[in-house]
Amino acid sequence: MRLLICTQKVAEDDAVLGFMHGWILHFAAACDLVTVITLEEGKHTLPQNVSVYSLGKETGESRLKYVRNFYRSVSHLRGSYDAVLVHMNPEYMILGGLLWRMQGVPTALWYNHRMGGLRARLGILLAKKVFFTSPFAFASRFKKAQRMPAGIDTDQFKPGSVPRAARSVLSLGRVDRVKRVEVIISALQKLAAEGTLFVAHFYGGPTTKDQGYFEEMQKMAEKLVKKGLLRWFPPVPNARAAAIFNEHSVFINATPTGSFDKSVLESMACETPVLSGNPSFRGLLPEELLFNASDSAELAEKLEALLSKSEEELRSLGRQLRERVVREQSLALLVPRVLSVLQRA
Repeated sequence: MRLLICTQKVAEDDAVLGFMHGWILHFAAACDLVTVITLEEGKHTLPQNVSVYSLGKETGESRLKYVRNFYRSVSHLRGSYDAVLVHMNPEYMILGGLLWRMQGVPTALWYNHRMGGLRARLGILLAKKVFFTSPFAFASRFKKAQRMPAGIDTDQFKPGSVPRAARSVLSLGRVDRVKRVEVIISALQKLAAEGTLFVAHFYGGPTTKDQGYFEEMQKMAEKLVKKGLLRWFPPVPNARAAAIFNEHSVFINATPTGSFDKSVLESMACETPVLSGNPSFRGLLPEELLFNASDSAELAEKLEALLSKSEEELRSLGRQLRERVVREQSLALLVPRVLSVLQRA
């Protein structure tokens, strides 16, 4: 199959979207040809059967330029692909959906946001198929929708050989309001007041709209920082995330219902036990690893219980978590399923 992928960014060193580089590699291994139209192009190392066409965000923002470059690329590439996968950005489907339908090219929109809206509805309307991972995703309500594995690269995200730091807690990802970082900090404050031993590392930074929230979180955590119990680090590229997961005993993600946060699954794949506030993971995570995303007291209680486990108990739990990701959520499962649906569409 010759596949066209439309996505937001191709950059292997990006902290948020770097995973897409791995997806493209795996699709390239299963396809004769992969062509990528991306809003922004960064550093990448892709095989010869992959071509990347950028809409030009890396050279400056202009919506008119993006639309012009999109239609220029689609016109140039006509007849060179057999199916289209639009990742997360329904704008691509709105711009090209009717054209692809007229050409008889099967299309699929990957849309996993909890919230919809006019753009999402139009993109879903124009797509032949819609893919999602979270049962709470907006797209899950449509008849044309099909649930997919989250696509975790379990060759990249795997346990390491270096010993983990004892009683170490990790938060990794954007420090945005939706991530409920204040719940994590509040739980750590409670444990510190009770004399529980731990060290917490927070990797990540805010998007522009949440710079104020990030500063609030830094102020909230000041006492923990002064006591040497918490340290802030800048965002890390997706390629480095596995090493960070493997340095820690426990990973916490307080994102509430809606998303199927890949960082939770990446941590599980690294055999790092996870505490999650997202009921989307019920079934993948045992109840002892789930908490109410707005309840810092419950998180503190479950974190203390997890930190009190022996190294062997944590290793055993980590192995069980990785097995579930490999069996149900891996990139090795995702790629053939996506291609199979597109071939039948």
